[in-house]
Amino acid sequence: MISSLFSIHGQVINGRPYQSQRNEGKRERMRGGRLLLLSWLPFSSPSIIKMNTVWRDIAGDPIHAHGGGFLWVDKRLWWYGEGLKNKVGVSKGVNAYSAPSIAGPWKPEGMVLRSADFLPIVGEINARSAVVVERPKVVFCRKNKKFVMWLHLDVSEDTAVDTWANYVFRRAGVAVSESPQGPFKPLRAI
Repeated sequence: MISSLFSIHGQVINGRPYQSQRNEGKRERMRGGRLLLLSWLPFSSPSIIKMNTVWRDIAGDPIHAHGGGFLWVDKRLWWYGEGLKNKVGVSKGVNAYSAPSIAGPWKPEGMVLRSADFLPIVGEINARSAVVVERPKVVFCRKNKKFVMWLHLDVSEDTAVDTWANYVFRRAGVAVSESPQGPFKPLRAI
């Protein structure tokens, strides 16, 4: 079973839409995969997940999966996010971690997509520029049986100053992989 976790207003429990008091019993129809709220999950109790602390992987290193998303694949939770950023906000790529539940233990799966892999798509950039990948989300495409990563793809024109003020490419990037652990190969910019 493969499903994505997104923070949305509705919940699907046991394959059927949850009936909230707000809509007074009217069924909310949701199309697509099984959507869940992280706050609803039974393993997200305060005794298991500590707020305002650094989450660490099984090696004891801080988890660097910023702006990321989650994906369930074969009873394993995958967490994809931006790697550690430098002082001007540029990450070297997308990291992945996996665990049996949101509470961990989180196994580092490595960098599954490097920012520089998008260079052929964004074209030539000058020495002071950098390819920027942010907010990666991964879904499984049943039609072609591939894992598809969507992300914000950009080029920062001058990495010596604040990155966000210098975005010049402004696209959605798409990369694909045969497995959740990658590597993801850049496909296109939209």
